[in-house]
Amino acid sequence: MQARLSAALRDVTADPLQMTSPNLRVCAKGRNDVTQKAHGRNLEDRDPESAEKQTTKRAKRKAKKPCGRKQKPKTPESSGDLVAELPFAKAEVWKDLGFPSSESLKKKRKRGERVESEEDADKKKKKDCQRANYFVSVPITSSQIKSGVEAVQAAVLQKDPRLSRALIAPGSLHVTLLVTHLSNEDEVNLAAAALVQTQPRLQELLEGGELVLPFSGIWHFRHEVVFAQLAEGEHAAKLMKIAEAVRKTFEEKGIAAGDGKDFKPHLTFMKLSRAPKLRRQGIKKLDPELYAEFIEHQFGDETVSRIDLCSMLKKKTPDGYYHCEKSVTFRARCDARTVTAALRSQRRSIQTRLDQIKELLSQPSTRTKIKQELAAAPRPFLKPSSPSQ
Repeated sequence: MQARLSAALRDVTADPLQMTSPNLRVCAKGRNDVTQKAHGRNLEDRDPESAEKQTTKRAKRKAKKPCGRKQKPKTPESSGDLVAELPFAKAEVWKDLGFPSSESLKKKRKRGERVESEEDADKKKKKDCQRANYFVSVPITSSQIKSGVEAVQAAVLQKDPRLSRALIAPGSLHVTLLVTHLSNEDEVNLAAAALVQTQPRLQELLEGGELVLPFSGIWHFRHEVVFAQLAEGEHAAKLMKIAEAVRKTFEEKGIAAGDGKDFKPHLTFMKLSRAPKLRRQGIKKLDPELYAEFIEHQFGDETVSRIDLCSMLKKKTPDGYYHCEKSVTFRARCDARTVTAALRSQRRSIQTRLDQIKELLSQPSTRTKIKQELAAAPRPFLKPSSPSQ
């Protein structure tokens, strides 16, 4: 013991600030605590306010810290929490001003799920309401074209029967001119009136003649829509002018009908979007090999006889065509030259027949035969005439 005390005294003598002996460090710490307490008592005697501050600090240091995760003070997370505390929080005026309702704030969301605001919901609802539900089109009535489409579809089904739902029935075939959204019956009637109003203009575009649309070959849009191509020519330009005239008339009536910039006349007979389940089965594209042997097939001609305003959602007719709200028909206009040419043709035919009859009657054999038939015919009974007569 005496040896350890001697070593400690040597350390203190060498450097009082670097005490290596544990016992002396404990003693020094105790001495410092006693000095601080004494200093605190002196402060209490001199300044009561300072003493009170020191007491408060010591109480804070002695307070136990809460175990576990540190909790942040609760603060309003959104303006909705403040709205819930305001008077008339459930009044409709807050909803009109764009604040969320108290009921919507109570809804819990799953982890990773995006909570849609009322503004987003309104936009989504508006987008769904504006989805196209009516269209103006040229119906396909040619039996030759329908037979050609049926042949292609049959070949496709032989290679992949799952595509049956992606096929368009021959009775529904048409060439779309424009699509639009009509919200109610009044707008449908307005669109029907606009279509009728286009008839004089369309008749003028046809110049009194017929519009014949020849379809030849097969092509596709991004391998998702397969269609028969409309051959290039003056007929295609006329059809585009008809579509533009209808679009302008609809817009004048306040009916949105697209800008018409991407209008490309085509005859769709297979569309992947008609069968969404096919995508789940791994069919995301329509392979051109399905209809490879019909790539240059000549489908035939369609003589445009009318254009229709049809509904996409209403029940179809028994023959498979869409519900038609209104139709505009076309008729070839006959001018004076056409009528004169027809009369001349008929007159030449009649004159030729008369010449044949005269030649037949002029033959002796024909005359002899006529006389024999008249002599063999019974004569009518004649009453004797009275003397007075």
